[in-house]
Order: sequence, then C-alpha cells, then structure tokens
Amino acid sequence: MNLKRQTSPAAQKLVIAGAALALLVVGGRVMKAFNPQPDPPGVWGMFGITPPETARLNVVNLQLPGLAPPDPCTVQINFLDGSAHILKQQVFTMKPGQSAFLDITGVEAGATFRTEIHPFVKLATGTPVGCSPVSTLELFDTASGKTSILAQPIYVPASVAQ
Repeated sequence: MNLKRQTSPAAQKLVIAGAALALLVVGGRVMKAFNPQPDPPGVWGMFGITPPETARLNVVNLQLPGLAPPDPCTVQINFLDGSAHILKQQVFTMKPGQSAFLDITGVEAGATFRTEIHPFVKLATGTPVGCSPVSTLELFDTASGKTSILAQPIYVPASVAQ
C-alpha cells in the first residue's frame, strides 16, 4: 500500500507566507544593527556638464526612528573641478526632515563645450549621531527644466577635515 500525504494549496501558501514573514522579521533586525566600521573614502565620480545645463545637488536630512539628534545637522554642499578646486559651495544647517540644494550652471562651471565637475557633500566635524543626510544629483536643461540624469552617491562621509 502506497500512501502519499498531500498538502492543500491553501496550506502551501500559508507556509510560504510564514517563511516570508520570518525572513522579513529577521532581516528587519539585521537592518537596524549598528555598524561601527567607517565607510571607505569616495562619494561621487566626475560628472559632465555643458553650457545649457544645470547640475543640482539635493540633500535631505532623513530622520531615523529613535536616532534623530536634538540638534540640527550641518552639511556642506560642494561642486569641484577636475583639479579639486571649489567651483561653488554652500553650508546648510538642517533639522530632521529638512532639505536643501545647490545649483551650478554649465557656464558657472566654466564649460565652453563640456567640462567635468565633481559633486561632493560632507557633514561638519562633530556632527551628532543620528544625522542621516541623503543626497541626489540631477542634471537638467536650464531652459526647459527637463531632467536628463538623476544619480545617487554611495554614502555621505562623516567628519571630513575642513
């Protein structure tokens, strides 16, 4: 006598859903863990810009649950040329949830046809724990406002010497 135990499709779905939920719970705990190791250096590569374009470096200070500092974060937004000379920079003090941006046109960057720029965002020395700025870079046509590129760095380095 050959008996086979069969599982109903509803029971199979329940097992799969339970396994998925268990993975999410375990994954959520891993994601909340503190990493004491600093990130390696390097944020953005070079970016090409032409005279009719504008580059906008956006930063938002995300509020991490349970880690938001009582004091605002100070963030410096920079555009550098290929020789690391500052083309344009501005310092912003942002509370959790606030955002800021800095624009540079292709003409301001010195483009006659095309030139390379290096966007760079850094936190001020002594930035409180819990500051979590996230940045994006947009490249758009100055006249129409149409975005041609949207990019993100790997991370924002903390406490870079000023």
